[in-house]
Amino acid sequence: MRDTRTPWCVQWTVARKGLVVPDIGWCAVSGVPLLGRDGEVERVVSAVGDPARVILVRGEAGIGKSRVLDVVCQRLVVGGWNVVRVGGDELDRPVAYSGLRAALAEYADPARECGVLTAALVNMLDVAAGVPVESIVAVTRALFGELTEVSPVALAVDDLELLDADTLALVGGLLHRRGTYPLVLLGNLRSVSFSVAGELPSLLDWARVRGYLREVEIGPLGERAIRELVAGAVLPAGADAAAAIAMVAADSGGNPLFAMQSLLEFAEFGIDGEPVPGMAVADRRRAFLDRVLRVDHPARLLSRAVALMGRVTSTRMGVVSEMTGLSPTQAAQAFDVLVERRILVRGGGGDYRVAHHFLQDVLCGEIGPAQRWHWQRLVVEHLYSLPPSPESDLEIAAALHGIAEIGDDRAIEVLARAAVQVGATAPRAAVPLFERALALTRDGDPRTGMLKSRLAGALLLAARPRDAATAARAALESVGSGDERARLVTLAVDALVLAGEPDEAADLIDAEVALPGASARLLSKAAHVRAVTGRPVEELVLAAESGLAAAPVAEQVVALGHLIRARALQSNFGALPDLWGRLDSVSATVSESARLGALTVIGLTQAVAGDTAAASATITRAQGLLAESNVTLYREDLAIASVHNALNRGDWSSALSIAEEISGELRDGGQTAHHDMLAALTVEILAHRGEFAAAARAGTGSLSTDPHVAALQVWASAGLRWLSGDVGGAREILAAQLDSGSTPLWHRARLRVRQAVLELDAGVADQAARIAAEALGGGVRSMDHQTYIAARLVHGRAVRDRAEVLEGIVLADAGQFELLRGQGRLWLGELGGDSAAVVEAARIFGSLGAAPWRRRAVVELRHRGLSIPRDRGGADTALTEIETQIARLVQQGRRNREIAETVFLSVKTVERYLTRVYEKTATTSRFELARALDGGLLD
Repeated sequence: MRDTRTPWCVQWTVARKGLVVPDIGWCAVSGVPLLGRDGEVERVVSAVGDPARVILVRGEAGIGKSRVLDVVCQRLVVGGWNVVRVGGDELDRPVAYSGLRAALAEYADPARECGVLTAALVNMLDVAAGVPVESIVAVTRALFGELTEVSPVALAVDDLELLDADTLALVGGLLHRRGTYPLVLLGNLRSVSFSVAGELPSLLDWARVRGYLREVEIGPLGERAIRELVAGAVLPAGADAAAAIAMVAADSGGNPLFAMQSLLEFAEFGIDGEPVPGMAVADRRRAFLDRVLRVDHPARLLSRAVALMGRVTSTRMGVVSEMTGLSPTQAAQAFDVLVERRILVRGGGGDYRVAHHFLQDVLCGEIGPAQRWHWQRLVVEHLYSLPPSPESDLEIAAALHGIAEIGDDRAIEVLARAAVQVGATAPRAAVPLFERALALTRDGDPRTGMLKSRLAGALLLAARPRDAATAARAALESVGSGDERARLVTLAVDALVLAGEPDEAADLIDAEVALPGASARLLSKAAHVRAVTGRPVEELVLAAESGLAAAPVAEQVVALGHLIRARALQSNFGALPDLWGRLDSVSATVSESARLGALTVIGLTQAVAGDTAAASATITRAQGLLAESNVTLYREDLAIASVHNALNRGDWSSALSIAEEISGELRDGGQTAHHDMLAALTVEILAHRGEFAAAARAGTGSLSTDPHVAALQVWASAGLRWLSGDVGGAREILAAQLDSGSTPLWHRARLRVRQAVLELDAGVADQAARIAAEALGGGVRSMDHQTYIAARLVHGRAVRDRAEVLEGIVLADAGQFELLRGQGRLWLGELGGDSAAVVEAARIFGSLGAAPWRRRAVVELRHRGLSIPRDRGGADTALTEIETQIARLVQQGRRNREIAETVFLSVKTVERYLTRVYEKTATTSRFELARALDGGLLD
């Protein structure tokens, strides 16, 4: 049953449009009537909801987008929606989470629905609180998850292009998730000269590709609406209304904001352009303040000081007195008057602020440049006199803008501290603080290297890898040998790889490891990066191995992780089991974060190597640790491991669900290699399911600069072309990739086997046999397990060797490679005589949803005059890998929302899987399931 409590509609419009916005009920709307927009309002309202997740109201500045948004929000509230109004602002844009925090602050009342959780989130979104990003993400998801369990939710954003990047990234993550009721982003956006970079274009591209985006264009008002607007205005006494209407209609071009400005021009200058006495712009602003404030000179002076400071407490009244020249008694009296008139209002922290942003802007506009500089210096000196704290550092950093001078040591120290503090939760907001601190340093300042180093780290976390690499290299010029240099080199290398420049990364780290005293950690990292580019790694691996025994345990864990990745990229799969065991053993005594990282590396490379059973066990262990801890650093890598293993084991629906759930996070985080890898795996699954159009849409990105990802993209694209009937196109791109010198060994084997399967399917058996034999020449230790099995199967089919095909089927069954199990049985049946194998192949393909392959098996069965197997449902009681993981998390006492976070699925998808688990295990509740598992049900 839907909750019937009053829905909440919080507004925070801070776009400084110069309009006073009076409160009307729960939503605030302009006093100007909305004229001539009924059609646009209806189009927006009808677009809200599934499947649309992003609805844009587009139009030029002043065309009425905000007013349309206001009316739509009112309509949604009446319809039972919860509406959260968020505003974007150029001035507040550099402040992390400023948009969302301000929007939620007015709802942080424990007496209201979800008020306790909202209050907690508001506190966490304060950059001064120093809360880690992952905790903010978790609580935000929890809040909006609870809201969407009760009713649909709309995030209504005024001036979407001005929303701070951190809020936008958070909102983008929310839109990937699904609840009982929909969550949509409703925003207005200028349609002219929209060229912002960063989060917004990526979010809109994501929504557009998936069909989730709806756009409503706001055009000019008709002449009748313009006349009604002018007719409702208050014109100067004796003004010619007809002349005003004619001028406004001619000047506005149907734009209501231009119409209002034209009316002001008429009021100030008249129809002939001559100034109207007493109506200068400064006078108009002063008249506005006179009408709003209605206070004496001391109170007005004090209100300006508070507007400039942003907030004031009882401990700051001294500096306010000094700024204004008022005595303490006069300042106290003026303060009380402003509070009584509600010009100053109390904030959540006990401080007082100007009640309205527009009023604050007008008050600041009354302060001249010289007085502003003098007052800001007084404020900064006062803040310096307070005991150092994260809060005061942030305030000083804000106040220093425009007054700090080069060589100001105190300013540099405060800006650096504030940047470090902000960087823990909002690295994008930390970047300008580090840059400002660097701008104040003199040539030769010993702090320059440290600041550049920290700036590089913030840039990398802010998803600006190319800038991070540049900053890190600049910092290296002033950093000597030792741990700090090794850390900087690693940071620069990671940034270059993320930026799609693996060769440049390898060149950089090669130069570093050539220096004396390179640590095992740096040597193993070099081996990993060189393996990415296909360069020799043996000397580096041996050097790293020789230094491992003397290295600290934490460094051993990191080094072994790099060595495992290097060996996997080398196609040296035979070396992996020993490395897996060593890393698992060494990491048993390290921190939760390092342990989780070790398990993630092991699970990912086990999945890639095709050791499905071991990968399933490792991934389950890692997910258990992820659920128990607050660490989210390795969440994306663990998700990719889950997708790989689900693909191998034939749990394609789970693989696609996980890929969709995290692809946006990878894209938004600048992890292009991982994002492109997931896209390639998605293409592979959809092609084998016969969903060719969807596969083509998923693979529309450009070829990656990472050679491993590029080879994977070509492999998947060739599969799509082949299965959809373009055999010639598949042959062409496979041959081109194999002829290029950049294709890694591991992928060469995989591409060759795909070539062999394609030739076999095209009826060129001798060519297929030759290609498969070449691929098998390196032996089982030189390729991943599934590629080796596929090569055995296609070679046996090509040379008509039933024994070899049967050996391949045994290996596929043991490894739980469902597609290979079906292909092997189909090819065995095609060799003649074994109809049961073809029947089983059709059943396997049917359970996978592999439509092209099932059609082929059906054709073979019909050719033999045999009946087609039907899937009656309910026969398979074995839990899939994802079902097993969910069951184990239920056994740990985890809630569905926690399970969804851990296995990278939506809550609704977890609920569907849990229903299947109950059916398969003959249980009816979480308690019964946990008790059955405690009793050894899955052991």
